[in-house]
Amino acid sequence: MAEEDYFSSELLTVRPYPLTILDEMLGDVNPAEMFGKAVLKIWINATGEIAGIETEFADMSEAFHSGLLAAFERMRFMPGQVDGKPVGSILKIEIGAEDFRLPVQ
Repeated sequence: MAEEDYFSSELLTVRPYPLTILDEMLGDVNPAEMFGKAVLKIWINATGEIAGIETEFADMSEAFHSGLLAAFERMRFMPGQVDGKPVGSILKIEIGAEDFRLPVQ
């Protein structure tokens, strides 16, 4: 994947948005393992598929981290756009257990 084929969010005229719901894709992750947070860098291609994921920071159980990465890989997005044309994009996303509306443990 060539970095120059992807636009950062500040260069997009329309940012990508999810067409699938992340918390429904976590599958078999035990809710007791779902704590902490992570910062992910995500490459979304011009068709809305995930082209790559890089973990920049993770402070969570390995089970939650693995499940989170697997769920993101299966997600689909409406692709970002530049002047009305779908393009590849790069997003940095911070996500944590609180994003799944879990009770504080």
